[in-house]
Amino acid sequence: MAVELDVHPRLVLPGQGEVLNETEGRWSEILCDTEELVVSLFRRAGGIPGPDLHVHREHADAFYVLEGTLVVPLGPDAEPEHVAAGSLALAPPLVAHAFRMDAGAVALLNVHAPGLGFGDYLRGTNERFDQEEPPPGGGRPRTDAVLGSAVERDEPGLRVVRHADEPQLAATEVVRAPAADAPPETDDRRLGVYVLEGTLLLEAGGREHVAPAGSWLDVPAGLPHALRAHGGAGVRTLELHVPV
Repeated sequence: MAVELDVHPRLVLPGQGEVLNETEGRWSEILCDTEELVVSLFRRAGGIPGPDLHVHREHADAFYVLEGTLVVPLGPDAEPEHVAAGSLALAPPLVAHAFRMDAGAVALLNVHAPGLGFGDYLRGTNERFDQEEPPPGGGRPRTDAVLGSAVERDEPGLRVVRHADEPQLAATEVVRAPAADAPPETDDRRLGVYVLEGTLLLEAGGREHVAPAGSWLDVPAGLPHALRAHGGAGVRTLELHVPV
């Protein structure tokens, strides 16, 4: 179950989110369900069908691949993009997209920003979710989708790779070395952190909280906090910033 911290971050330990679909070849777990952000962990066997091509009018839809290769059709012609593990694809509003498991089993984080009730859509209780068939003409061009990454910082103890920087969502992958300095910081956006490798230490409100690989952390906007590697090894995280 989720652990509510005193200063209002939220820690979800591995496997302790809200599991919705647990069947052969298909598994879904909601890690974060807020107004600003919904993050779900999906595991799909190869050949399991994904959604039809669709658009969202008011929010961005992103896919960060944890394992395997996800096929993401994009744009009016549904041109497929193969997104490998460690990569992210983001469809801004009105960019047509879908996803498929053509290349075998896949594990991924699916991110909707803002959330707009996607958690209830997964639960089957929100039929008016912001999702529809592409408009006449197919919507915005494929080139408006966000693919690829760029190194933003690379210095002793810290490496930051930028995956996306859209109005709805900024996504970075951060590697912190053990014992690297981590002064407190404050952000006017909501911060979500998924621990990819290693163990992360969150310091907030005068307390320390340990998040092993596979954990999710939700840090409210404006809360002073520090993130650093825990123990003798480094830590790699996916960090999502969304406006509030």
